[in-house]
Amino acid sequence: MTKLKTKIWVSALMKRVEIAGSFSAVLKKGDADAGVCLIKVCDLEGHATIYNQIRNTQGDIAWLSKGPLKECIIDEELAKKVRQDPDLWIIEIIDKKRNHFLTEPVEN
Repeated sequence: MTKLKTKIWVSALMKRVEIAGSFSAVLKKGDADAGVCLIKVCDLEGHATIYNQIRNTQGDIAWLSKGPLKECIIDEELAKKVRQDPDLWIIEIIDKKRNHFLTEPVEN
């Protein structure tokens, strides 16, 4: 199975967020073909959660979360991650219910 390029996956996630009536933005672009994504999900009350992309034992994408914490703490964590991996993507989603849009089924 061919792996989807990161830039295409990011575009699809952002479109899904937009369709749901929420907001998303690319905070940092990484490698367009194979960059790892971190998803920052913010509510409207100053809290955020990071979703870290990993691979499970079957090689499928899975998501580990950290938070919700104060947004400034999450931003510090993201800055550390960027220093460690310059090919990293950071996508921010603002949704008052803290939806991450990462596991919803895609329907035609």
